[in-house]
This record gives sequence, structure tokens and C-alpha cells, in this order.
Amino acid sequence: SRGGREVNAGHLDMNAIDAANAAYAAKLTPGTLKHMCFTLLQRAGARGMTTDHIIETAAEENMAAGKTRNVTNSCMSHDAAFVRSPRDRLVWCLRSFVEGP
Repeated sequence: SRGGREVNAGHLDMNAIDAANAAYAAKLTPGTLKHMCFTLLQRAGARGMTTDHIIETAAEENMAAGKTRNVTNSCMSHDAAFVRSPRDRLVWCLRSFVEGP
């Protein structure tokens, strides 16, 4: 996770995480791929989601989704708010749920 550290989930301040996530979400444009990824990963919390699960869930909920796995992965990999889970490199998480706000 780009030089980040994993924080014990029991020690995360969820109020601070919620505030940080709300501030980031306010900068996103609804209907965009990045907004969709953020929304689904925020719902998933620390457990995160695989790219395939993100795309499937977006389709089920009629949300904007990347045309391919590569587009969706690229969207997330170019924004520091999104990180791969330290437990499973196939799973994406919001950085705030992995490292804290």
C-alpha cells in the first residue's frame, strides 16, 4: 500500500474515518467511475471488494462502471484514496479503512 502501514482495526477511530471519507466524497462527481468505486468500497468497509465484485455490484445497482477490469483497476490505482488490502492483493479498500484517516 504505497509505503503505508496496516493499523489494527480495533484501534481505528471510526468517527475520524467517517469524517475523512465524507470530506473526500464531497470532492467526487456523482455518476463517475471514481464515485462508484468509492461508494461501494465505503459500504464494504475494511473487508473491501475485488474488482470483479465492484463491477458486478455496480451492474446490479445500475451504477456507472468501468467497461473492463483494467479500466476500473486503473481508476483506483491512480488515486491514493484506494489501496490494495494488505491481507489479499486482489481486494481493494479505502485507504482510511486500512491506515486510518
